[in-house]
Amino acid sequence: VLAMGPWSQFATTWIGFKIPVYPVRGQLLGLRVPDPQLRASIYHGGMYLVYKADGITLAGATEEHESGFVNRPTAEGRDKIMAAALRLAPSLADAEVVNHVSGLRPGSGDGFPLIGPVPEWEGLYMVSGHFRSGLLLSAISTRIIADLISKGESPLPIERFDPGRFGKANN
Repeated sequence: VLAMGPWSQFATTWIGFKIPVYPVRGQLLGLRVPDPQLRASIYHGGMYLVYKADGITLAGATEEHESGFVNRPTAEGRDKIMAAALRLAPSLADAEVVNHVSGLRPGSGDGFPLIGPVPEWEGLYMVSGHFRSGLLLSAISTRIIADLISKGESPLPIERFDPGRFGKANN
């Protein structure tokens, strides 16, 4: 099973099919608020705030398509997230930034993940390109791959996610 996240594109040379999966950096802040007023999650305009039981509010996230494989937090990302957080919840004005992290998400060439058997490679499967929904879709993607391997079929229609849909690498 090829499950290489944003590095999946490098398998193009091994398998002979185009894998247009690329890194998209996302940054996230952990905020500590002296007297938290927000104890719920808010999502608006691509940004979110999530209050955690430990008192930390997660604020995120950036979506940086031009970052390449540079995976480090930036002051620009921090400022963008804080500005959005304050628009969503002005009560965060006194928040302390206790954590600032970044990660690389696997974006795909058409916005859909690649899930299923790799054409012309018996026994080789791919699961990648889930972008911001990787954690949300991990259970069902794993189930699909497990069923393909063990039963030879998927419990759901997956034609839209065919890893071979982008064609051969030499085209």
